[in-house]
Amino acid sequence: MGIALKRTFFVFIILIASSSIRAQVFVIPQGGLNLSEFSFTKDNYSATTNVGYQVGALARLGKNAFLQTGLLFSQFSNEISYSDSLINIGGPLTVKGLLMPIQVGFNLYNADIIRLRILAGINLSFPLTIDDNVFSIEKSNFNTSNIGAAVGFGFDIFRFVMDANFSFGMNDMATINETNVSLKLYTFSIGYLIGDAY
Repeated sequence: MGIALKRTFFVFIILIASSSIRAQVFVIPQGGLNLSEFSFTKDNYSATTNVGYQVGALARLGKNAFLQTGLLFSQFSNEISYSDSLINIGGPLTVKGLLMPIQVGFNLYNADIIRLRILAGINLSFPLTIDDNVFSIEKSNFNTSNIGAAVGFGFDIFRFVMDANFSFGMNDMATINETNVSLKLYTFSIGYLIGDAY
């Protein structure tokens, strides 16, 4: 993960450096729901999506072309089942942590009251706590940070911001009983644009 993090921060620095020094800055408090998919490398495990949430704030640097990043507190959860010739158990696995999207975007349509945007970049996640579960899975089973490739689109209507994003893990989120687990995450958020007139 060390190499991936170095590459991530290198890309982040390049994006900031390439953005205009005079770029207009907007702050976007936002919250929303997510759907997650835990993918296991062994067939003994299966997962069913539960609805989670995220809340926090983003910053948008620029207008027509922009950099968007921030920090969100998140919870995502799956119903996990495990079965073999001896046992068959199941229960929820809930992860609480931080999400840090780093995306570049471009306005496809820009009018006074509505804007249509596309976004692409990465999504960093940092697990903080794992709820008690029947599998005795703990935070120590998880990597301290994870990186996912992310794409999305959004609308701005007046100052109301709506974003939809999809990210898929570029590394394993966790290792459980010698089984690697990766994460796919769909997020849907609504926020409010704070800053000078767009």
